[in-house]
Amino acid sequence: MLNKQVQIYSVDTNAFLNEEESKILKKIKGMEYTIELLTQFTLLNIIENLYNKTITFKEVNAEIKAYKDNVEQDLQVTNLLYKINKNNLVQGRVEKPRYHFDSVLDLQNKLQESDNKSYIARYTNKLMKNNSQLVKDKTFRKLMCEIDDEYIKYESVEIKDKNNKTRIVKKDTGYKASIKQWKKEFNELIRKNKNVRILNKISKYNIISVFDSFLTRTLGLEIGKLSEELITLRVCHYPIFKQLINNGFVYKDERYIPFTASAGQIRNKKMVFVKESTWENFKLTLMCGLTIEDINNSKEKGCNINKFLAYLALTASATDAWEDFNINQCIVLEDYVTTINNAKVDYISKERKSRDVKVKDENGEYIKNKDGTIQTQKEEYWLLADKAEERTMDIEITHSDGCGWILPDLSNKNFQCRLPWIKGLLTPVDFIAWCDEYNSGNYKVTDIYGEEWNLKEDNIKVVFFKSQFKMNKYYKSWQDYKDKFKKYNCKAGKCNIEDDEFKNSNFNYQMWQTLENVDNRVIKKFTKPIHKLITKAYTDKNTMLKLLGATKENSNMNYLQQALLLYSELIQDKYIKNKVSEALNKKKKEAKYGKFQIRPAYYTFIIPDVFAWMQYVFLGKDKVTGLLEDKQVYCKLFDTEKYPELLTNRSPHLGKEHCPRKNVSNSDMEKWFVSDGIYTSSYDLISKVLQFDNDGDKSLVIGDKELVQVAEDNMKDAEGKNIRPLYYEMGKAEPKIINANNIYNSLITAFKYGNIGEFSNKLTKLWNYRKYDAEGNEVLFTKDEVKKRLNLSKIITCCNNFSIDAAKTLEMVEVSEVVQKQLEELNKIKLPYFFQFAKDKSENQVEPINNSTVNGICKEIENIPQLDYKFDDLGRFNKHMLMNNFRIEILDEVITKYKKLKEEMQKYFMYISNQSSVIKNDEEVSKERIAPVVYDSLYLEFEEFCKLKNIDVVDATDMIVKYIYSIDKDSKKGFVFNILGDIIVTNIKKNIKKKSKKLNKVKEGYIFCSGCGKEVSRTGNRQTMCKECADTKRKENDRKRKSKK
Repeated sequence: MLNKQVQIYSVDTNAFLNEEESKILKKIKGMEYTIELLTQFTLLNIIENLYNKTITFKEVNAEIKAYKDNVEQDLQVTNLLYKINKNNLVQGRVEKPRYHFDSVLDLQNKLQESDNKSYIARYTNKLMKNNSQLVKDKTFRKLMCEIDDEYIKYESVEIKDKNNKTRIVKKDTGYKASIKQWKKEFNELIRKNKNVRILNKISKYNIISVFDSFLTRTLGLEIGKLSEELITLRVCHYPIFKQLINNGFVYKDERYIPFTASAGQIRNKKMVFVKESTWENFKLTLMCGLTIEDINNSKEKGCNINKFLAYLALTASATDAWEDFNINQCIVLEDYVTTINNAKVDYISKERKSRDVKVKDENGEYIKNKDGTIQTQKEEYWLLADKAEERTMDIEITHSDGCGWILPDLSNKNFQCRLPWIKGLLTPVDFIAWCDEYNSGNYKVTDIYGEEWNLKEDNIKVVFFKSQFKMNKYYKSWQDYKDKFKKYNCKAGKCNIEDDEFKNSNFNYQMWQTLENVDNRVIKKFTKPIHKLITKAYTDKNTMLKLLGATKENSNMNYLQQALLLYSELIQDKYIKNKVSEALNKKKKEAKYGKFQIRPAYYTFIIPDVFAWMQYVFLGKDKVTGLLEDKQVYCKLFDTEKYPELLTNRSPHLGKEHCPRKNVSNSDMEKWFVSDGIYTSSYDLISKVLQFDNDGDKSLVIGDKELVQVAEDNMKDAEGKNIRPLYYEMGKAEPKIINANNIYNSLITAFKYGNIGEFSNKLTKLWNYRKYDAEGNEVLFTKDEVKKRLNLSKIITCCNNFSIDAAKTLEMVEVSEVVQKQLEELNKIKLPYFFQFAKDKSENQVEPINNSTVNGICKEIENIPQLDYKFDDLGRFNKHMLMNNFRIEILDEVITKYKKLKEEMQKYFMYISNQSSVIKNDEEVSKERIAPVVYDSLYLEFEEFCKLKNIDVVDATDMIVKYIYSIDKDSKKGFVFNILGDIIVTNIKKNIKKKSKKLNKVKEGYIFCSGCGKEVSRTGNRQTMCKECADTKRKENDRKRKSKK
């Protein structure tokens, strides 16, 4: 599924500007670049002056000493030096600047034309990043004015006041003022444009990949091909976005209209547009017979707009076709809902408030009344309570939220499904056998529309539940949905099928940091395996291959990994050595922020107690007993005798959200809990602690006894009582008529709430902060401080969860002045030391290392010694093994084409890098998603070139391999392995066989493996493969056999 991708265009709102609008935007961007250059030069100038004068900062907090030249008279510089020291932005003696620039123009020229331009850009960008707070300082801006007096420039101008009297005022006409004025003109031009916008010429750099889905299959889009049926839009300018929502746009004489936006796309301010003609052809299939008019004219009078868009986006979920799906074998039942009485929770209340806010126009300027006062209007908002209040409450839980049943004879594995308006997890449950045994053979149920069904007689094999059927209110009956599903040729899809084998998974820094009290001995225990792996990686071939992903266990190897597995001597190539070093450095870096494997620890689907669930459905809610008691779980991945207790966690992990649980089993559980998921009790508040639904959420389940105990010890409050789950009421957005205006308003409201990292970073600061006395010794928090910290963590977690759901609810909370002051204190603290590695922060942006748990892990990894690489267990590398014909003559035209395509590849990835820096955490523009598009495009161009020149592509590949290993020996070989790798792998396989034949015959007691061609010791008469290949083949056969069930 993930290998099947379709290419589409992705553009932003700038792609729709007309000539006049583009000119003024170019002026704005040009001026912004001028300010950026001036800022960089000012910073470089300060650093150079500091270095040349060898200024130190001793006693600077008491008094700044006078210096030997006129700098001592410059109060601005003196103040700035004080701030530099105060913020620890420059410590001690300043490093010698790497480059000197005579002027801003000199800096600009060298950034654009110098041979070292990429290094200069990297250097200046790093300085700006390291001194991000300094460049915002007023004193710094004054220094910028001294270097360029046009930066802020005041001129006297005449204006008339409200009494029509003329007076002289000073007006800023500098760079920033110019930008402000141009932006006003720009916005005015946009508003005046009443024409349907035209998408300007777009390039190959705008191509992205989307996974194969019900949408791509319905529209008939070809795998690996570029389609113009869909275009993704990223929003930069709201006024243009509004016009595109209202009027659509035109590209190549085709009109495009708004289609959908998933929750992830909303977070990144994106929306998908579709050709209007295509929409008209397929809308009834994509919407399973519903129309916008149906929804608007329903009893609901519309729909929650953003939910509607997200539900429509289900059609674009990455899926494989569910080939043997039969809608006639499905029904939809009411959800499994119970109430846990007298539950102890930490309740956070909210209160509706109102306030007067100043009104701004579309340019961001305040609107004034006739008397000159600023207009105000009432604004309502939700205010969160200062404290989480311990309460005993009755808590209602929808255990089936997003989960349904499938008979084990259809699938004995959990998997997620997608149908029009239906999504969620299906878990194997033999509800027919259960009715035989516990319901006297009564198979009758009533669906959500009140219609009775007999599960056996009606041949029902899949049972959906109401929470999975997102648009159930807009159909007359289940039969109505089924009829439309068949009439409009709708299809079902499968994704995220439960693994055949479970690999040990990583703990992460968010989970580690909430374990505030961890003994150093425990840290050493958990870092010992990664210490061993890192040390071994310097000398052991197999460890190097493992780091590079070249293992038989990797079922999705790229060409380089395949080549390495076949011919491990390739590691000795300089390019591959660098790859080993990069992989090892990455492993070290990840380990420094706690990202390493815990054994045993597996991610697996979370499933409710299905026995209790069937009791609820068939016997009634008063008959529910279930098989699992409160605080019990069942997971057959963990033997109950060996692992009597399990730790269940889930990402994202924000507050103290560790759930140690008893691991239990009996014959009934083994009979009814048939999947490899973790089954949770209907009496447990675990879903409120881990904040999960059952629609496919996974838990990281850990069996290590010591970590379970550490978690249990850390899940205590200041009084030593168990930490209680958070509970708060979240609102729902009202249904609205689906039209252009409501779509626009709903989306821009949701766009405001996308910054989830804002809250998680605050929590990271809180959990990693430590107190020290004057001598630098750590001081324990008082009981009151522990209470305050824990309460603040709950308030921040609550805000974060509101922010995540704000796209659906259109509701966000605000904190009180009391909490705001606490957050401001938290803002004064820098991010923890390990964030240098977790989020690539500079040393100046983080606190010194302390004894927090993750920093303790970081210390252990930093103490691992750096060793020299040794390749003693490898034979000699021979480049001929990568070639079909090593005697081939190199043609200059092939090498010229290779160089051109390699440069093109670098441009592609530079563009992707720039896009990724603009849009954080957007998978659509990540290198991993774009790379296949780039490689396919370049290979096709290379293949076309070879055909045109009448050169065999295998021969051309040999020429390039010979060139890079004989002439351009220091070149990077990413192009060769990523684009021509399949040819090289074929060559290696052929050469291994040739080499084997030269030995005349196999040594006695040995065979040549039919899988990889290597010579291995024979262990049986019928043996044809080495152990690794045989295991891989067996696992593949097992997987195929299980998938047929």
